[in-house]
Amino acid sequence: MAHYTTAEALMHVCLAHAAPEVGVLDRMIASSSSLALPRELLLIIRTYLVPAIASDLVDASRNALHEYEESLRSLLCPECRQYHEEIYGGDVWEWEGFTGPCGCRDAGDIRRTNNAMLNSRTRFRDPHHWLEHHLSQSVMAAAAAAASSSSSTSQTDIWSFASAVFAQYDCELVRHIPATHAHFSNLTAWNNKYGLSPYSSPLEPLSSYILIRPMDDPAETDSDSICDDHIRRWRDRLTLQRLHRNLGIPFFTSTASASPSTKSESVVGSMDLRFGSPPTQSSSTRHDHDLAKASYSTGISLHPVLLSHVLANTAAFCFGAPVALLTVCAKVLCYYTSPGALRVF
Repeated sequence: MAHYTTAEALMHVCLAHAAPEVGVLDRMIASSSSLALPRELLLIIRTYLVPAIASDLVDASRNALHEYEESLRSLLCPECRQYHEEIYGGDVWEWEGFTGPCGCRDAGDIRRTNNAMLNSRTRFRDPHHWLEHHLSQSVMAAAAAAASSSSSTSQTDIWSFASAVFAQYDCELVRHIPATHAHFSNLTAWNNKYGLSPYSSPLEPLSSYILIRPMDDPAETDSDSICDDHIRRWRDRLTLQRLHRNLGIPFFTSTASASPSTKSESVVGSMDLRFGSPPTQSSSTRHDHDLAKASYSTGISLHPVLLSHVLANTAAFCFGAPVALLTVCAKVLCYYTSPGALRVF
């Protein structure tokens, strides 16, 4: 049993999970002292707090990306910028041959309009790559602020940090998803830049969708028992529900429900955490997604052998209960119709 989610939503939710506000609320919930509110209400508040913080982080990332793209455009003089926009379009990531400031600009003007991230030695391939670097900087800042503690913010990479967060919920992230995977076969052609492919080389694009699945228990890996299989499915479903409750991360049972409809959308500009509902989709895609949801909701079904036992026990009860009731009635009737001298009481 597994779920999918977008890489952007996952990274922002993990940062929201490590926010100081969430940490204070978690300590209040775990405290043994008397609380002003019941723990049940605090848990409900937490389910709304994490998505709210994540939405604010998404807005901050969107603004930071817009500022970075404007800084890239400001490296060109008005004439060169107009040329690139007319030839390649308004998306600065699609400008071929653009590697830095043009020779028309004065060095002083470039320094005044320079963005701090432009000084980074990292050459960003696309908005996904930029977002990874931007959020990794946030993780490093949190690690520096909490250097004296042993919290999970000791990670200095956004994906190492996200893996550590999900490990707390006995889940793992799968990013190395082959392009031939059945769930992703319909996404490889929509955009060559962000298309899904094996993520084995630094030059390959970032996968837009992440697979989330519960970790396997080594003690139950070789078990073929029907009961153990149902227990494992029940535990995996419970793990994913707990993960969804505490992180508020949007899940998709099929990546078709989150397929982008446009080609040149900015990764953060088109980001929508969609807490609680998937994005708009066509009727055929919605039908496929409904089928996937229906198959997931009935994933823990009874095996035929167990079903036969349940039916046999039910039939035995239906036939045995009336017989037992008639026996009791007969005994009572015989007791009151027998002569008084033969009664013990």
